[in-house]
Amino acid sequence: MSDMVFHAPAGILADTLSRAGGEVYFYRFDGQLPLVGSYTGAFHGLDIPFVFGTVRKGPLAATMGWSSDIRTLSRRMQKSWARFAHGEVPGHDGLPSWPQWQPTTRQALRLAAKPGVLEDPHAAARKLWGPLLLPTPVLSSIDAQPSRVARE
Repeated sequence: MSDMVFHAPAGILADTLSRAGGEVYFYRFDGQLPLVGSYTGAFHGLDIPFVFGTVRKGPLAATMGWSSDIRTLSRRMQKSWARFAHGEVPGHDGLPSWPQWQPTTRQALRLAAKPGVLEDPHAAARKLWGPLLLPTPVLSSIDAQPSRVARE
């Protein structure tokens, strides 16, 4: 469900905005709830308490736990979002270089206890769900013509 509702459309939108000349910085949040472990993985909205520094408060606090990894990830994300809100590149010295999204490479930053750069993180979702989300001519132009904005 996440692939169809979030991952595939987000990648298609990132491609389109980038081709239109926008500066796009894509990320995948891979934070986990320490007390639950990898059972749930990262789910939609889990990044919000990290961005606002509220992982010790609110409805998820009991499952978040509190570790130096959680604290560090939250601070890194807060700093990145603040930089982005001020019109700066969201990366900083606590993260690997955050690449600008390009439709030809589709690099994204992985936000987790050990951050890194991902190559085309949602390729499988885009290939599976893309044809169902967009008419075939539009999808073909998105995948085949990296220098043009797809128009129908």
